[in-house]
Amino acid sequence: MPTGAYVRKLSGSFKNCLICNKLIYASKCRNNKKFCSIRCSNWLPKRTKEGILLSCDYCNKEVYRTKSGIVSKDVYCSRMCSSKSVGHKISIKLKGRKLSEEHKKKLSEAHKGEKSYLWRGGTPKCKVCSIKIGYKCTYCVKHKHLLWTKEHWQAQRIKTSKALMGKMPKNMQREGKFNNISRGWYDINGKRIFFRSKWEVNYALYLDWLVKNNEIKNWEYEKDTFIFEKIKFGTRSYLPDFKVFSNDGSIDYHEIKGWMDKKSATKLKRMRIYYPKIKLIVVGKNEYKDLTKKIGRIVGFI
Repeated sequence: MPTGAYVRKLSGSFKNCLICNKLIYASKCRNNKKFCSIRCSNWLPKRTKEGILLSCDYCNKEVYRTKSGIVSKDVYCSRMCSSKSVGHKISIKLKGRKLSEEHKKKLSEAHKGEKSYLWRGGTPKCKVCSIKIGYKCTYCVKHKHLLWTKEHWQAQRIKTSKALMGKMPKNMQREGKFNNISRGWYDINGKRIFFRSKWEVNYALYLDWLVKNNEIKNWEYEKDTFIFEKIKFGTRSYLPDFKVFSNDGSIDYHEIKGWMDKKSATKLKRMRIYYPKIKLIVVGKNEYKDLTKKIGRIVGFI
């Protein structure tokens, strides 16, 4: 060793690897070092979960279930066993019952792997080559390219628009608070009605107050839907909030609009074009605030 050379003092300690017993040096900062390499660290046995060994309800095979996994009453080792046990339970229930010949045929053919098709009116076939295909399919693998034509997609769009015509979207039918709008069931004069906002609830209370004071005859919530038959895509229908029957026999439709978006604006525009004789009153932010100031306390707004 040359004179004047700097010798570094070892501040750590030497240890043996837990897997291969190889001597390793662990410094002060890495005092928890237990393995010589990543390969040895991967050999560490995995943490065992605290569970129970249960027997399968169909084949009595032992199945390991964790504490969180023991929720359902029935225990099965596989999907095959669960389906077989369900079939066995159904056969016990149907034992002694008289079945029709058509029902017997369906049950006998169901074991051939075509049950899902038979109960939906026969096996679906390709429109071009009439080969058996999967449920909800129109073409086979060879003729699948026909799905990507412009005509097919246009027909599909018309089909979906017809199905949604005159219906409210599913997210508008859910109960709960979404942003500043709270939807739910409310009791008004003994009637339980589902309203889409608190503004609508308060306006319904106001209309009920008008009925009691003999200013209007009656009112109904989301009664009539107006369909725009000439339009093929987009907003094809409109459902006003309130149908108000006045004392002179005329009918008005009232719409509560806290915020006017593009879709609602097109609905109102198309109502003027296709149904010009129908009287529609739009109650906006300013009109609603005036109502709350004047009659809010008297009516008992929420």
